[in-house]
Amino acid sequence: MLAVEMTLLGGRYRASSFDDRRKAEWPPEPARLFYAAVNVVYQSSEPDDAEVEVLRWWETLGAPEIACSEALLRSVVDHYVPGNFASSWTNDIQPLWREVERHQRSLMEAQSSGSPSDAAKAQKALDKVIAKVRTATERYTRPTGKESLQVMDRVAEVLPHRRGKQPRTFPTAVPDDPNVYFIWRSADPTAQQRSTLDAILGRIGRVGHSASTVSCRITDDPPDPVWVPTSSPACERQLRTTDTGLLEALLEEYERHHGYLEHVLPARLTGYVRAGKPSTVPTRQNEIGDWIILRFKSRQQLPISRTLDVARAVRAALISHAPDPVPPLISGHIQGSAEQLRAPHMSVLCLPNVTHAYSDGYIQAAAICLPDDLSPDDRTTVLDALDRWSAHAGGDRYRLTLPGGLSRDLELGVLDADSGALPIRAPVASRQFWARRARTWSSVTPVALDRHPRIGRNPDLDELSAAVAPIISRMCERVGLPVPESVTASPVSVWSAVPPVAFGSRRGFPQYCVGGRRGDRRFTTHVTIEFPEDVRGPLIIGAGRFFGYGLLLPTPGSTRTASEL
Repeated sequence: MLAVEMTLLGGRYRASSFDDRRKAEWPPEPARLFYAAVNVVYQSSEPDDAEVEVLRWWETLGAPEIACSEALLRSVVDHYVPGNFASSWTNDIQPLWREVERHQRSLMEAQSSGSPSDAAKAQKALDKVIAKVRTATERYTRPTGKESLQVMDRVAEVLPHRRGKQPRTFPTAVPDDPNVYFIWRSADPTAQQRSTLDAILGRIGRVGHSASTVSCRITDDPPDPVWVPTSSPACERQLRTTDTGLLEALLEEYERHHGYLEHVLPARLTGYVRAGKPSTVPTRQNEIGDWIILRFKSRQQLPISRTLDVARAVRAALISHAPDPVPPLISGHIQGSAEQLRAPHMSVLCLPNVTHAYSDGYIQAAAICLPDDLSPDDRTTVLDALDRWSAHAGGDRYRLTLPGGLSRDLELGVLDADSGALPIRAPVASRQFWARRARTWSSVTPVALDRHPRIGRNPDLDELSAAVAPIISRMCERVGLPVPESVTASPVSVWSAVPPVAFGSRRGFPQYCVGGRRGDRRFTTHVTIEFPEDVRGPLIIGAGRFFGYGLLLPTPGSTRTASEL
C-alpha cells in the first residue's frame, strides 16, 4: 500500500474546478498532486533520473482512494483588485507586447519544425521587436520636466492603489480537517521508491492556487477512504487522475506552449462515489454508446460555428471508405433508399473548448458516436472504414476535406467509453467530460427543432421559450429523458465563447437543413433545460443530433456540491 498525506497549512484549499472556474474544487484532484510533483522535479535543468523514474511509476498507479473531511465551499463573488499594468503603460506599448507574443509563437513553431534556417529567421524577427519595446519603454518613461498635470496623473497609476481594478474570483474550500489522504491499496513500492517519492513530496510547497500552501509526506496509517473510484455510470464526481503516459504528455504539451500559449493540462477523468454509499443511477439517453475520438492536430482547430461542416465531412469520409453498399449504421439511411433510418445509428459530434471565461470556442476534436449495444460486426465495420481512411492519408492521420477545399488533419484519440484506458490531452476531447450529471443543462451547439414553433416575426424571450418548451419536451421523451420542468430558449448561449444562432446572418451558427445546405430548414435555438431529477450525459437532442447540433453541458453552477450530496 502507498498513502500520501497532504496537510493544508492555511486550513483551506483554493482551486477552481477544471470545468467551472467559478466553482471550488473538493475533494482535491489526485492529478494536481502529480502536477505539483512534476513541477518540483523539473525545476532543475537536469532532473534526477531516479526521481523521473519514480514519477513514471507513480503515473501507472491509477486512481487512488481519497480520505478527507467535509468542506464548506465559499460562495464565489467578484473581487475587484488592481491590474498588473497601469493604463499609462499598456495604452502606449501594448501593441508591441502583442507583437512580441506573436513572434515568440512563430519561434516555437520554427523550432518544433526542425528547420535551423526558419528558427534563425524567427529569432532575428523576435530580437528586432524586443529592441523596439526597449526603445519605446525608454522613450515613454524618461522624464522631461515639462509634463502636464494630466501626464503626471497617468504616471502615478503605476502605484497599485491608483491602478484600475479588474474582477477576479477566488473559489475556496474550507475543510473541517486540513489533512487529505490519497491511498493506493494495490501499490507495492520498493524501499528506494518510497524514499525517493518522500523526498519529492517534501519539496512540494503548494497544490492548486499559489495560496494553497501544503506539506506532503508518505504515511503508513491513513484513515478509511471517503471517496473511491468507480467505473459505474452512477458516479458522483469526475476527478482528474493519472494514467500511463501522463508525464510524457505533460512534457510534450509544455514544449508546445512554453507558458505563452493557451493550454489545458493532460489528465484522465475518473468517476468517484462516496465509500459505502449506494448511488442511484441518473437518467441517461438510451441510444448513446462509445465514442471514437479524432483530435485536430495542433493549430488546425476550427471555430465551433463550423460544426455542421466538420460533422458532415467526417461522415462523408467514412461513407467513402465504407464497404459497398454503405451500411445503414454509417449512412443513416435504409439500404437502397433515401428514407432516413429510424433506428439508432452513427452520429458525429464536434467537441469545443467553451467552458472557461477565456475559452477560444474552437473545436478540439470530432467524436464518432456509436449506438449503445452495438454488435461486434457493426463495430468492426466502422473501425475498418477508419483504417481505410487513415491508410488513404498515409497511415498516421485522417485527412478531412471541408466545403471550399479547406483541409485539416485529425489524429486518433481513444475509443472512449466511460472506462477509457488512455490519458487525454484535453478533458474536453473526452466522452467523460460530457458525461457528467446535473439537473440543468445548456446548449453548446443550438438545438434544431423537429417542427417550427408558432411565434411571430420578432418574439421576445418569454414568447420564444413558451413556444419552444413543448417541442423540446417531446424530443426529450423520445430519446429516453424525463419531461423537463422548464425550458428557456434564446438565440444566445449561456457560454460566452459560443456564438449565437445566425438567423439569416453569416455570423454564428447556420440553421440546420435536413439533407444538406439546400434542404428543409429547421428552426434552431439555444436552450437551457431543467429536469426534475439528475440526468447523466452525454446529452444530445434535436433534429440535428446526428450532425453535432443539440449538444448540451451542465449549466454553470448546476452540478451538486459536496454539502448537497
